[in-house]
Amino acid sequence: MERRRQEEQRRQQQEERRRQEQLERERTIQHEIERESELSGKKVSKGREKLRQKLRLKGQQRHHQRTQVLHQMIEDDAAAIRRDEPGDLKNKFEDLLKKYEITEDKGMQEDKLENRMKNLQNELTFKYFGEPQLSIWCQLTIDRAISQGEQSLTEQFSILTAVTELTLTNDSDTDSKEDQLADCDQKYDFLIRLLEQLYSTNPTVAQQLVLSILDVFTEVSEKNKGLLSQILFNMIWTPSEILLFLRGVSGINQELATSILHTVQTNKLDLLSTLSALKDKDPVKSLQWYAEAEGDKDADTIVNEMQNEKYPEKILSIMKEILGYMTEELPKHAKEDLDQVKIEEAKQMIKSLDFTNPDLAVLKEVLIRMSIAVQDCSTIYTQNGKNIEGYFPSITPLESLLTAEKIEGYFPRLTQLASLLMLLLPKLTGKKGILLEIGTGEGKSCILAMFATIQAIRGTKVDVVTSSPVLARRDQEEWKKLYDMFGVTSSVVPPPQIQGSSPESRDSMLQEAYRKQLVYGTVGSFAADALRQEFEKDTTRGERRFDMVIVDEVDYMTLDNGVQVTFLSHEASGLRHLGQVLASIWAMVSMCQPIEMEDTGEIEWATGIQHFHKAAKLAVIGPATSKEFSEFHILEAGVELGIYSDEDFDMFMHALENTENDDTTENRITVDTFLAKVGITQQCDLLTIMEKALENDVAIDCYSVTNNKAVLVEEKKLHNNPDILEIKMLLLENGRASEIIPEDKLIKATVSELKSKIKYSGSSQSNSEFLVIPSFLEKYLENQLPVFVENALKAIMMTQGREYMIDQTLEAVGDKHLYHAIIPVDFQASGVLEKNKRWGDGLQQFLEMKHQLATTPLSNVTNYLSNFHYFQKYLKGNGIFGVSGTLGGDADKDFLARHYETDSYIIPAHRHKKVVELPAIQVSGHAQWMDILCKIAMRVAESGQVVLVVCEDVKTANELLKKIEGENPHPPITLYTISEKHNIERTKFRGGHVIIATNLGGRGTDIKVDQDVNIRGGLFVLLTHYPGSRRVEKQVFGRTGRKGNPGMVQMILCGDNLAPAYQGQPVEIMRQLREEYEVQRIKDMETDELLEIKIKEDLFGTFVNFLTSFMATSQNRER
Repeated sequence: MERRRQEEQRRQQQEERRRQEQLERERTIQHEIERESELSGKKVSKGREKLRQKLRLKGQQRHHQRTQVLHQMIEDDAAAIRRDEPGDLKNKFEDLLKKYEITEDKGMQEDKLENRMKNLQNELTFKYFGEPQLSIWCQLTIDRAISQGEQSLTEQFSILTAVTELTLTNDSDTDSKEDQLADCDQKYDFLIRLLEQLYSTNPTVAQQLVLSILDVFTEVSEKNKGLLSQILFNMIWTPSEILLFLRGVSGINQELATSILHTVQTNKLDLLSTLSALKDKDPVKSLQWYAEAEGDKDADTIVNEMQNEKYPEKILSIMKEILGYMTEELPKHAKEDLDQVKIEEAKQMIKSLDFTNPDLAVLKEVLIRMSIAVQDCSTIYTQNGKNIEGYFPSITPLESLLTAEKIEGYFPRLTQLASLLMLLLPKLTGKKGILLEIGTGEGKSCILAMFATIQAIRGTKVDVVTSSPVLARRDQEEWKKLYDMFGVTSSVVPPPQIQGSSPESRDSMLQEAYRKQLVYGTVGSFAADALRQEFEKDTTRGERRFDMVIVDEVDYMTLDNGVQVTFLSHEASGLRHLGQVLASIWAMVSMCQPIEMEDTGEIEWATGIQHFHKAAKLAVIGPATSKEFSEFHILEAGVELGIYSDEDFDMFMHALENTENDDTTENRITVDTFLAKVGITQQCDLLTIMEKALENDVAIDCYSVTNNKAVLVEEKKLHNNPDILEIKMLLLENGRASEIIPEDKLIKATVSELKSKIKYSGSSQSNSEFLVIPSFLEKYLENQLPVFVENALKAIMMTQGREYMIDQTLEAVGDKHLYHAIIPVDFQASGVLEKNKRWGDGLQQFLEMKHQLATTPLSNVTNYLSNFHYFQKYLKGNGIFGVSGTLGGDADKDFLARHYETDSYIIPAHRHKKVVELPAIQVSGHAQWMDILCKIAMRVAESGQVVLVVCEDVKTANELLKKIEGENPHPPITLYTISEKHNIERTKFRGGHVIIATNLGGRGTDIKVDQDVNIRGGLFVLLTHYPGSRRVEKQVFGRTGRKGNPGMVQMILCGDNLAPAYQGQPVEIMRQLREEYEVQRIKDMETDELLEIKIKEDLFGTFVNFLTSFMATSQNRER
């Protein structure tokens, strides 16, 4: 035992040392990238966000409509079941009597079905026990459980069926039963057998019944009942095992039972181990020893899990043989190092392999030598406290380093070798590439490094796409030792030394980087360089083909950001004339505010809050003046209605006249005091009189604001008559109001007014009455005006700290001054600040106007490459290979298979997952939701765990931070919303710490905690929003339970923020509905966004072909 602990301590020290080395590399890389950013400013690769925004808005609208329909379907189905339930169950009950030849008392046959079922259940229970006392106890227990659990009649019938089968199919007589149960309680035995019987036919009812039975056990503490329900929820134990445990701990101290259950829950321990530990003097210590003694899965377990995931038989047979061989053979090479001869032999073997029909003996030897190479490269040599980089004693022994301290490296795990085999063998199933779902903390970078090395040795040019420049450089530097060992060249694009270089040097360095066998970079860097070569005719990539791509976080690149585009921006000087148009649009719509209509659920627009009489007049006749009708005519009727007196009205009119000449406080008070009498009811009455005065040519619906929604004040009668002007008015207290109009009408009206102000001219002479625009922009502007107005409204709806942040950045390349700028945030998936992106079609400029920042010029898109089509370029080569912690559901995998010609597989984890999910909680009201989040985070922190709270956006994270900081005392808190400012991966957190993050902390973030935290349950992930896909949810929950450590996860959701179909539903139903939506989202992406992108890229491709032909046939002067 002591030896095991010493080895474990040494292993942890080695891991900590490696971790510090990696963190130091990351710090250096981050520093370099930040310096590059200061020198080079904006990169040329910018994402065109218009399509994503369009998809998001459209998807939200469709999701809202779809979830309402699904919600109605659920209610309709439930109603149908309730309507048919009694008649249907009566027939089933009669069939049950016939099946088991049960004769019912005639007096009962006319009774209610519920009473007949209860009577039969009592008789069968008595028959089971043969004596009344035990029978009555069990009857009462089940009856109380049914009444407390509020089981439906159908669920009660399921229980009756289980009791019937248990009693009448039991062949044992009473004497043998008593012998069998000589040492245990018969009443427990009955309930245990009943739950087993029920669990085999109706697991949900069995779970509900055992939870209800728990309430009957008054000797079990509420805390232990909660722990048992969580153990049941996570399927650690079955319902019958819950009762077996209760029987085993009957009479023991409840605090000890709490410690036992907490240890069971934390480490997901089975019942047999738990009951065995109860026999020991210190059961909790014994259980912890069981948990620590768990090792990696063996080859048979891995292959069985693959079989359950429907891996092809061809793959399974190879996997079983090779993993079994590696289990036996690899430990024999623990002290072996590769010398140059063995490396050359390995390279020859790799080149000889035919992956369509591999020689398994050769493949085994390749994996052995690759595993030894990984061990050699992960071995650390230190001398005088400093690491010796790139030192391989077996290859280049140095006498001066013979005394260097050696920290032994590691072999790849069996699951990593299984992943490598899957990447190597897709041709066995007729595919070029393959996508693998590999859990967090399973060593993806090692897998990809081994695979890339093998492919490079075979002569393949490999592009490795990562999600950030930091990861690209980190992974290339971390595995450069392996590449160098096998003579494989590698690089990163853009090269680190490119900053500050001249254009000629820059091109030369990029060309040199692309000559390497392995090239690391982001999809933006790769796509931009491809565009430079195709469009600008640079020789950036040289002769490098799109041979093979390895994509890390492949789901994020292809599913979340599949429609993201890269383009080389060119500022068109002619577009500067449109700045005045954008400013005019913003002046016209900036006072508008979106509001949700309670009756339809749609978003419409309040056109600007102002005095009631002015808003009403503007809605009816517009801004024009009329001698026959003015806004004051509307108020005059208030005297007749008794809302105010003649004297009040005269004082109001006098104050208004004076205000025009002398806007004093006294006059404003007079006006406000008068209008305060014109409440919502009074405004409705005045509008009714106005309708009649206009001979009912106008129909006005009146709305007030309740819970931030526009609520119809009274049932009224929009006639859908084309001759009647239909108006919606939003009425507020103190005589304030606004017209409400749909977005399409607001856009149309704004465009119409703009067109009346625009004059097109051959010159750019100014005119104070009109916006003078050069005539060459006429067609462009006519097409773009509705888009500009739509984006102005979108800018109003967008929220700082959610869709975007304001941060400092450089204005232009070579500029040394920092400016405040609008920076998009990928808040729905990764939480990353996308500093290299700008929104198009005026959206960026409207957001700048919204916050009174310097307005950047419009840019013109002259070239185009989406992530989707960039990755498809590799289908002509050796294919696409990708890994991710989450590939999603069937719809996601089908999409990837259709478009990227790959199969998708889930790789088993190297250890059993110990993540416990607690039931999701929905809370009504924002304030109550924040209170519960605060209380749960603090309670969990007080228990000694570390809490990661993942918020949907920066705004919510900051709000929660202030709330927890307002508590006295409060736990230590770390904020993680901006990666450059808050890097939490460099810290090992102690128990009691709270981390508040966005989705930035949910994808690829490795949060390290002390061992004491793992003993208390591990990292606790608290998700505060419902992600749009199961993939994002799994990425967030994947922050805990890494490398076989324990962890806990829970969703605490604000019901007001959820779609109607999600509200009040259990998480299982919510996930089913979301999967339905995801299917539709992907379908729409294929038929809408991807189709639009394809048309644009086909047009761009035609232009590139023409340009290539022109460059080949023209003279320099013509060019």
